[in-house]
Amino acid sequence: MKRNRKLILTLSLLLVSVLVSGTVLLSSCTSTEDPSYVATPSELEEDRVALATYIQTQRLERYMWYNKGVFSSILCFRIDNVRIYEGPWDIAGEPEEGGFYFWVSYSVRPLLPLDNDLWLTGNGTEGEDGWLTGMSRYCLYEREGSGYRLVTMVTGL
Repeated sequence: MKRNRKLILTLSLLLVSVLVSGTVLLSSCTSTEDPSYVATPSELEEDRVALATYIQTQRLERYMWYNKGVFSSILCFRIDNVRIYEGPWDIAGEPEEGGFYFWVSYSVRPLLPLDNDLWLTGNGTEGEDGWLTGMSRYCLYEREGSGYRLVTMVTGL
């Protein structure tokens, strides 16, 4: 009888801990930040590859577990390759002045393995040690204020 009480108390405390931490993590998922906009340092304007790398890094940083919570979040990421795309402009038309297309290849390591399918939508493969590799996309960003706004993003042309 005493052993059952101890087990019930332990399980209850564990359940309360999970619920409290889950509520904290889920509350961090709600953000008023515009996910299509990235503020950028002015010194990157002359180097489009560095600018594109910065933009993609900022976008992936939003999915880090400490920014997003548990669901569809990542433990870490890396940018594998970035190229400025010079056309043809069949994605969404030629970019407006100050805007640009780039292609980016990147890898992520999801926090939860059950999120692999979500992250692999479009392209990519499951690699070693939980990494999802070979993911890529074409992105069109246009200048807005002190940063860039995402106009379109596709996994293939």
